[in-house]
Amino acid sequence: MPHPLYGQYQAKDNRWLLFSVLNLERYAARFFTGIGRKDLISDPRFETAEKIMENKLALTDLLKAAFKEKTLEEWKDLLNQADIPYSPVQTHLEVVNDPQARANGFFISYEHPEHGTIEGVANPIHLSGYPEKVRMPAPEFSQHTEEILLENGCTWEDIARLKETGVIY
Repeated sequence: MPHPLYGQYQAKDNRWLLFSVLNLERYAARFFTGIGRKDLISDPRFETAEKIMENKLALTDLLKAAFKEKTLEEWKDLLNQADIPYSPVQTHLEVVNDPQARANGFFISYEHPEHGTIEGVANPIHLSGYPEKVRMPAPEFSQHTEEILLENGCTWEDIARLKETGVIY
């Protein structure tokens, strides 16, 4: 963690908040006020960016304790009101249902030979004039195990032994 206002903190409900506050001089007082720790503004250990860096471990410990006092939803309200840049760390379901992720084209639907129409993560590079497509679906579990083992010097007898002992499927 470069400094205490750049990193992740766990909330009371075990959800996480991600902060990327780069400018300590500009945001530290707003950050401390927004999280209900206005007392930290006048704490001699944290009065300047330089002092925050000198005492970053102590401040990190204080912030860890502070963020454990409220749930993610409670923090969202407070941080939004204080105009503090942050992001909740989302679950998989939250990500796939996130309207912004959808609007940004982070997902693509395609036909899978075994499972029909499915959705996967799109290529992050979008070029005009080049439509997005899926060249091939991801392999099924252990689909290429034998092929890879043979390419790396295993014999069919070795593979049979690995299957018998449950090392591979």
